[in-house]
Amino acid sequence: MKISTRILISLILSLSFLGGSIIAMTYLNTQKNARFFLEHYQKSAYAFHENELKTIMDLMRQTAMSIYNSQKAKGISDEKIKEAILEKLNDPRFFNDKSGYFFVYQQDGTNILLPTNKTLEGKNLIGLKDSKGVPFVQELIHAAQRGGGLVKYEFPKSKDGQPLLKFAYAMPFEPYNWTMGTGIYVDNVEKEIAILQKEIDDTLSSQIKTFLAIATVLVLVSVFSTVFIIKKTISNPLVRLMQRADNLSSGEGDLTRKLDIIGNDEIAQASRSINAFIEKVRLLISEAKGLSNENSSISHELSSTSLQVGRAVETSMQIVGDTTTKALGLKNELSTGIHEATEGKEELTKANAFLKDANQAILTLTQEIQNSAQTEIELAQKIQQLSHDAEQVKEVLVVIGDIADQTNLLALNAAIEAARAGEHGRGFAVVADEVRKLAERTQKSLQEINATINVIVQSIVDSSERMTSNSQKVESLAEAASTVEVKINGMFSVMNNATLVSDKTTQNYLKTGSDIETMIANVNQINDISSQNARSVEEIAGAAEHLSRMTETLNLKLSEFRT
Repeated sequence: MKISTRILISLILSLSFLGGSIIAMTYLNTQKNARFFLEHYQKSAYAFHENELKTIMDLMRQTAMSIYNSQKAKGISDEKIKEAILEKLNDPRFFNDKSGYFFVYQQDGTNILLPTNKTLEGKNLIGLKDSKGVPFVQELIHAAQRGGGLVKYEFPKSKDGQPLLKFAYAMPFEPYNWTMGTGIYVDNVEKEIAILQKEIDDTLSSQIKTFLAIATVLVLVSVFSTVFIIKKTISNPLVRLMQRADNLSSGEGDLTRKLDIIGNDEIAQASRSINAFIEKVRLLISEAKGLSNENSSISHELSSTSLQVGRAVETSMQIVGDTTTKALGLKNELSTGIHEATEGKEELTKANAFLKDANQAILTLTQEIQNSAQTEIELAQKIQQLSHDAEQVKEVLVVIGDIADQTNLLALNAAIEAARAGEHGRGFAVVADEVRKLAERTQKSLQEINATINVIVQSIVDSSERMTSNSQKVESLAEAASTVEVKINGMFSVMNNATLVSDKTTQNYLKTGSDIETMIANVNQINDISSQNARSVEEIAGAAEHLSRMTETLNLKLSEFRT
């Protein structure tokens, strides 16, 4: 679709929318004003009828009061006065359709005057309601009790007619406590409103038709004017621009030709911008031609270099493969060394455990030997003390022997003295003899004890000498055990150092093995990278050949443009 056609369609749609909006707003405002006028008219008509009824009732009440006052002044009875008033109220018919009349009710709802239906006079109509349920008789009486007021209800004009809206105004007549009133049908107001509504609708329809005709003429004038302006200022320049562009695109690729620029409007500015773009394209293609030639030479050099790099990568892959093989052999040898070092470490650990057990046994034996030596020393000391005590016992026995000798001597003296005494000394002689015998036995026993003690003392001396010799030997054995313990501790330290060295050697083997595995992984990675590089070099070589072909094709395409 042409730009001018789109602009024309947009204009028609805009004008149509604008005209429709104006018509709609005018119609809505007119309807709103009409409703306001009709509502105001209805309210004014209802207020007029209400005032009209109030005025009529004021006049009728004044007339009734005048009759009452004049008749009362003459002394006429109330019955006569009531008849005169009701007669006065019964005759009048007013309003254009003669539908106006007066009615009178008592406070209990009994009707005493109803000119349009005399059959209801004298009846209580307090419960009478209209078609909508409004107890209008009761409402009229209440309005009169309030001093006067309007009551709205529906009531038929004729006996069999449809109920119509009626306004009734009731006022009190105080002398007889009556409710007097009159009413008017306001259906004529509704008819007048309907007539006015129809007149307004007709006028509004006529105005809308007139506006549509005027709007149509204006739209047509605007459309033709716009078509002329668009063709003059937009379509013709665009056609010329299209023709120039077609000539530029379908010609020999002559980028030296430019578009004609007329004026300074948007189309002229667009033509100026297109000329600037063509100049940029011309310069770009000129540079592209130079770059294409350079790319051709570079692609040939890149292809040659790729072949050389490919051969170098193959050589490096061979070297990496040899290195990987040697590294794997070294890794296997290190694995064997690590296994042997681990076994040696286990043997050293077992020997170390045996040395610990032997050292502990020697420590226990040394302690027992030392305890035995100490016991021997203490026992030798006790035996020496016992030998000393035996010597003291011998000394006591010597004293006892001396005492026995003295006793024996005394017994001998006593025997001599008893012999001298003769018969008187016989008893004393017996005692002396027994004492002498006791002293002899004592000396004999002392000799035996002394001999026994000498044997014991000699045994004690021999035992002490042997214990002393044993104690010395035990001490020598304890010293030897201590020397062995020191040597075993030294050996244990050496074994610990050997174990640590073995652990360190094993750890070094493990670290070396790990480093070799890392080196093998790195060499494998280098091998992979070399393989990738080889493939990349092949791809580069292929890309260089493809670039060379594309450069030749590009040169052919660029040669089609004249720069």
